[in-house]
Amino acid sequence: MIAADVLTQALTGTVVEVLPATGLADVADAQQVVWTLTRSTRCAEGLSLASLRSGQRLVLTLVSLGREQVVGHYALAAD
Repeated sequence: MIAADVLTQALTGTVVEVLPATGLADVADAQQVVWTLTRSTRCAEGLSLASLRSGQRLVLTLVSLGREQVVGHYALAAD
């Protein structure tokens, strides 16, 4: 659950690397900022970190608390 005073922002990115053994995946946005997903990052139903492939387009929901931003949720982009 996201608290009411937490800011969220959606952005689209491309999966650049998936490391299933470590439970991590990197996604680059249009400005080439790389966001890391973990096994515990929430995702859309039917999607998992293990099912991600390089080149897939995702919609990331960033959660901001002050100056910090993390990926709170991801889903496949509707390209």
